[in-house]
Amino acid sequence: MGKKTPRSKGKPKSRTPPPAPPETETETRNWLDLPRDVTVSILSRLRAIDVLESAQKVCMVWRNICKDPLIWRTVDMSNGDCDFGAYDLDKMRRHAVDRSCGNLVDINNEHNCTDDLLKYITDRCSGIRRLRLVYCYFTSVGRFYEVASRLALLEKLNSFSNRASPWPNVCPHQPDPEVLVQPKTSYFISCSEVMVI
Repeated sequence: MGKKTPRSKGKPKSRTPPPAPPETETETRNWLDLPRDVTVSILSRLRAIDVLESAQKVCMVWRNICKDPLIWRTVDMSNGDCDFGAYDLDKMRRHAVDRSCGNLVDINNEHNCTDDLLKYITDRCSGIRRLRLVYCYFTSVGRFYEVASRLALLEKLNSFSNRASPWPNVCPHQPDPEVLVQPKTSYFISCSEVMVI
């Protein structure tokens, strides 16, 4: 057997760290350098909840852009993955309508859209062409007709609910508006005909 070598006591030998990889030049871009119209286009594609709760809080430039009525021509109040209890959706919808300055043409409301909210929307934005209502319950069909009949330019109404409603006469100013109601069974309803899909 060979002679044992004693272990060295004290500080361990320091190893030199491996050389750092060569730095690759990565170009960082500042979103604030984008032209205003590009930023408006990007922000206008967000859901209203995302604009009101996130985008407008990024910086003053974005906040000012988020006040531009062009952002609010289309308002998407789909809830996606948001927690219903975390937001005052009625207040947010009204805020979005107010920011449109009457220029709203397309609105998507999901859950908890009431008679009063629909009246608020139609009082301020009579040029709506597309109205989408998902699980929105109104006190009566007559009350809904009264409010929705103010939308002289309405071309498309989508309603998704647990019950069928007689929607065909909701667009008296349009000869053939597209009205899509999807209760438990799906129906396509226009002012001239009814057919099951």
